[in-house]
Amino acid sequence: MAALLESMSDQQYKKVDEAFRNNIDKFVGSDAYDAMRADIEMFGSAAFLKRAQGSKYGRSNASQ
Repeated sequence: MAALLESMSDQQYKKVDEAFRNNIDKFVGSDAYDAMRADIEMFGSAAFLKRAQGSKYGRSNASQ
């Protein structure tokens, strides 16, 4: 997932982030939510961090 987030353009990332936030009530308790929790348990939160500092699109976790 982290690699996918890293490869998105800033515009696409903003669209995905906005859609996620606008539908969070539908996400919690879904199969995708359960899978994400399992991934975090196995790999830690780094599996779902926004974009790494110094990414090719310039987003930094420090500013999140």
